[in-house]
Amino acid sequence: MVTGLPTGVEPFVDAHGNIVCTGSPGELCVRGPQLCLGYLNNEDATAAAFHHEGFLRTGDQVIIREDGNIYVVDRLKHIIKHKGFQVSPAELEGHLLRHPFVRDAGVVGRPDEQAGEVPVAFVTLSHVGNLEARSDAVRVKEAIKDYVRSNKSQYKWLGDVYFLDVIPKLPSGKVLSRELKLQLTIHSVASAPSPGSKGLPSTISNIAETALSAKEKRADAAPTLFQQVREWVSLYRILFVAVLSCNAVGIGFTLAHKWDGGQEQTATFALCNVMAALLARNEVFLRILYNIFLILFRRWPPYWFRNAIAMFLLHLGGLHSGFAVSGSLWLVTATIEFFRQGPTFIHPAILGFSVIACVLVGAVCTSACPTIRNTHHNIFENIHRLAGWTGVVIIWILVCLANSWSAAQNRFIASRLADKPDVYLTLAVTICIIIPWTTLRKVPVKSEVLSPAVILLRFKGGYRTGLFGRISRHPLTENHAFGIASHSPTSEEHYMCIVGQGDFTRNLIANPPTYLWTRKFKFVGLPMMTSFYRSGVYVVTGTAIGVALSIFLQRDPKSSWHLLWVCSNIESTYGSTVLKDLKKSFDEQGDAAFEGTVTLWDTKSKGRPNMAELIGGLVERQKAEVVFVTSNPKGTAEVIRTCRKRGISCLGPIWDS
Repeated sequence: MVTGLPTGVEPFVDAHGNIVCTGSPGELCVRGPQLCLGYLNNEDATAAAFHHEGFLRTGDQVIIREDGNIYVVDRLKHIIKHKGFQVSPAELEGHLLRHPFVRDAGVVGRPDEQAGEVPVAFVTLSHVGNLEARSDAVRVKEAIKDYVRSNKSQYKWLGDVYFLDVIPKLPSGKVLSRELKLQLTIHSVASAPSPGSKGLPSTISNIAETALSAKEKRADAAPTLFQQVREWVSLYRILFVAVLSCNAVGIGFTLAHKWDGGQEQTATFALCNVMAALLARNEVFLRILYNIFLILFRRWPPYWFRNAIAMFLLHLGGLHSGFAVSGSLWLVTATIEFFRQGPTFIHPAILGFSVIACVLVGAVCTSACPTIRNTHHNIFENIHRLAGWTGVVIIWILVCLANSWSAAQNRFIASRLADKPDVYLTLAVTICIIIPWTTLRKVPVKSEVLSPAVILLRFKGGYRTGLFGRISRHPLTENHAFGIASHSPTSEEHYMCIVGQGDFTRNLIANPPTYLWTRKFKFVGLPMMTSFYRSGVYVVTGTAIGVALSIFLQRDPKSSWHLLWVCSNIESTYGSTVLKDLKKSFDEQGDAAFEGTVTLWDTKSKGRPNMAELIGGLVERQKAEVVFVTSNPKGTAEVIRTCRKRGISCLGPIWDS
């Protein structure tokens, strides 16, 4: 742009404030009555923005010609500094637009250890360029680079060329350099070759920032009312309400004495619901259920069917909660019916134990409410375990008393128990509770403290992918579940990666154990469901890598998964352990396979990523069917919310235990 020399223009200055002569580039400085005098109570800001004698530094690099006209070259903050030379992006952009392959262009500087910065071009190809790129994209890039080499000085040569569908610009037509610079990070992910990929490099149409400002972080953390309602009305709650509603209808008719079957079998309905609640959480039953579904429906059915199965398995906790509450209500109903009959027909011991059972089961259900469970987790664990075990004993006594009591003979007859279904249901409930505990063992463990907040626990024996293990110092009072990482079911060891967030985990780091209690029978979790999908992106943060790691250590050749690991100090904390194992698993395929399958984002050096763009780029390149996420509750909710906005199916832990 060219303009005449107005009054109040200072002879132009270089980066050090020295006046430059006519024909040399310098920063435009102006002053006048319409300008401010400086920043109030901020001398440093005033000194940075103003030159001597009140001249304002505009930030525009210009050249004043001998005829007095000013030629605006570029904004100083956009100038690329290459080995001491200054390169104008606008100059290179104008030059690139003359090439027949280029329809639009934007140039920014890419950090370089030796040169400081290297010019990098983002171009939108013309019709001719697109036709050429379909047959040989590399040749098109080299042709564009050669065009610059043959017409510009060496310090202006391009370090690389990237293809984009559109160059981000303001309505005025100005190239948004800030977005292009941030796009360099996205493009490094999006253009990484996936195994077996061919043809054009992957591109992302919608350009956005990858490093969020503090203001954007706050805005991103606040979901709308619609999003909150949508998240609340989950499949978990739908299953809970469905089970509870069906049982509530039966309870209502029973209490109104309009259903004879309900009145006669009240205790049986209570035990059936309790049995169903236990099965929905029983580790042995769930592992059998998962394996049956995987054998029958692994990858071959339509996507919607496989996704529906995975969503159902993920939200089985809704059935657990629904049946547990329903069982409690049926138990209360049975107690009400006992008291309606009175001590004339019901022995006082039966009445007393039925009240005790109601109190214990009610305490278990109340402590499991999200508000109590999330804010007082230790209280929830203790009540759930101790009151639950005591409740089983009380129910055994109650069932034996109620089923052996003969009101006609006014005495207990033990032989009556043999043909009572309530006895066998109680036995089944007890067996379901006991079976996982039969595998409890005290085992040696090797502890590696990776940082003041992270510890790695190594155990003997390998396991298949997708399993979790429970560990404890005192198994009767607490048990904590963590993801298992193992190279194969036949490997010599498996390990757990644990962050110190609670009393138990912080104590593990402060006092690394040599022995721990664990159940040899491991239970299934979220990672197991990846087997239902043909391709996907697994997002983990921090030590949650331990949950997903086995998926990539024991890769299934029939599916394609990409790992996005967002963590602070990845190399220094995990470089000699987890990251080393992950890289080693790709030794046969080489570095290209690792880079095409794993994306590492170190928040210490790069800041918090824009998860929407990062995940969106990976899903597009991977052609992923689904996104899995394992993070803290807030991080999980944000990723799921982000994926839903883009119409991407996303599964994550539901934090119901």
